[in-house]
This record gives sequence, structure tokens and C-alpha cells, in this order.
Amino acid sequence: MPDETKMKLKNMSLKLLEIYSHSGNWNEIIEKTMNFPEKTKEQIIQIWTKNVAITEDAGEYLEPEHFSQLFVDENF
Repeated sequence: MPDETKMKLKNMSLKLLEIYSHSGNWNEIIEKTMNFPEKTKEQIIQIWTKNVAITEDAGEYLEPEHFSQLFVDENF
């Protein structure tokens, strides 16, 4: 992950902490806020990995932000 993205996520963690009063990094705060079941993170990683392989096989690149938007649109 590029340093710029890491910094953005760190800054987002601070803002999410301020808004939701949960501790942790950005993904832990989202998990707590959304009340995700325990295995949700692993399931999302599996879906990400599968979709990266599909796009690579097609000679394309799957942007993490694009995947996130599609995932949220389809599941929430």
C-alpha cells in the first residue's frame, strides 16, 4: 500500500474515532460500528483476492477504492 494511502487511512482512523468513540484503526472502528460478525474481515479479504485474480486474468487492475465502492453498494 502506498505511503500516501496509509496516511489517509491513519487520518481517517482519527476522524472515525472522534465520530464513533470506538478505539482501534479504521477497519476495527468500522467493524465495531457496523456490528460485523467475527469472520467478516476474512470473508472480505477472500472476495478481494478472488476479484483481483479475475481482473488480472483480464489484463486489468482493480483499484482498492473501486472494489470498496462496489462491495458496499452490493452488500449494504
